[in-house]
Amino acid sequence: MFLLFSALLLGIQCSAVHASSAQVIDTGKHISYNGFTRNGSDSFLNIRYAKDTGLRRFGPPEAFVPAVGTAFNNTVAGKSFFGFALSEPLRGEKSLNVGLRDQRLALDWVQENIVHFGGDKDKVTIFGQSSGALSVTMQITAFGGTQKAPFQQAIIESTALEPTQTSNLTLDTFNAVAKLSGCSNGTDPQSASTLACLRGLSMESLFNATLTKQALDAANNIGDTYLPTIDGDFVPEAPSALLAAGKFSRIPFMAGWMKDDATPFTLTTIQTTADTLAYISITSPGLTPATLNSLLALYPITDFAPNTTPALSAEFYRTAQIFRDILLTCPNFLLGAAMAKKFTSKSPPIYLFMQNQTILDSKPTGPTGLGIIHTSELPYVFGQFADYNTTNSTLFPTASDYELHERQSRSWSTFAWTGRPSIDGKRTLEGWTGSYDEWTGDVEGISGTKVYTIGGGNAGLSAIQQGAIAAQKLASRCAYLNSADVIKQLKY
Repeated sequence: MFLLFSALLLGIQCSAVHASSAQVIDTGKHISYNGFTRNGSDSFLNIRYAKDTGLRRFGPPEAFVPAVGTAFNNTVAGKSFFGFALSEPLRGEKSLNVGLRDQRLALDWVQENIVHFGGDKDKVTIFGQSSGALSVTMQITAFGGTQKAPFQQAIIESTALEPTQTSNLTLDTFNAVAKLSGCSNGTDPQSASTLACLRGLSMESLFNATLTKQALDAANNIGDTYLPTIDGDFVPEAPSALLAAGKFSRIPFMAGWMKDDATPFTLTTIQTTADTLAYISITSPGLTPATLNSLLALYPITDFAPNTTPALSAEFYRTAQIFRDILLTCPNFLLGAAMAKKFTSKSPPIYLFMQNQTILDSKPTGPTGLGIIHTSELPYVFGQFADYNTTNSTLFPTASDYELHERQSRSWSTFAWTGRPSIDGKRTLEGWTGSYDEWTGDVEGISGTKVYTIGGGNAGLSAIQQGAIAAQKLASRCAYLNSADVIKQLKY
């Protein structure tokens, strides 16, 4: 069973084979949930698991206890935001990282209630992409592994850990929003009075101030304005330190990235080595000049070729590859090695992958020539090719795309059900076994690692020095980026 959750509202989707009906009754609590059935699945949306925030804005969630006899209409989805406000008064309340705490409470709710929906609390798989993938890893490392995780498996797509988590990014954003919203004019943005003012503002005012701050920083970060922060509790130490010390839950997982994951976020005007240095310095401001020069040596321009049709330079592709490896690729190996060590057995259930096929290579995504971009896996996992057709352009999936959709979506659901992404005779991706025969002692998590290439040429499992992935030179590049000194500079 997959679990997809947002900060305030929980949505559950169950296969019709094992699902409840469109109405669920909890006889113990005398409450009922009304959902809907579509395409053979029963869906229950907008399930309330926490109390309204109200005057406790930025505070940790409290479980919602419905009155006896309540009937819920769970046919409409919802959303929320502002889970990572950083204020010293909030630290004293243990109210930092409330976005992650909201997710945790949702998972706790599932453990207690999923049986009523035909689910198994011992077969819960959490699944995130991009920032959602970071949330998944933060749930794995939650409380330094001292509390039992309310899930059994995880799927992580396009980022396992994010640089700048231990920087002042979130603090600077909070302080700026306090000023932009008029709550810290002439006062300390970290004061209790500023926090009280922010709690009294409308959500629209706070949202607009946050958007203004994000727009001001558009050229100076990798797109995030808030990130999880060390709070001594949910995030007791830097995530990399937790991994190094084995302070996290032992969880089987799949994790991967797109072949050209970062091209949509890289300036297409990049032409020179100086442009590359400038861009990487902006997106990873903690890197020293010596480290930047080492990266240039690890990613020589001769490894990249220009694309003349969309007029993208070799330097553009060089920059995008460095950016991808820093943010979206190499952290997977760090997490993988730490988890392999945690299992202390041969063939630990860790499955790394690289997506090498896409339908997102034309006008709906902007310039052509960007390759296998961020989110390329999603149409295959969910099978919603038509959703990417727009007014001005239409995508034309090939027979190969439909074949890959069937196998890739089955691998994702098979992993959720069995803990393995590949089963003979079940039309899953073929031959996908674990990435580690056993932990080798390689702290950077590179040597002997195998990666499954999904789609495209040379699909299948291979060591990172072989197959479709060999040209990316991840053995040397990620070993460097995952070294303790560079991680310290990347601030995670």
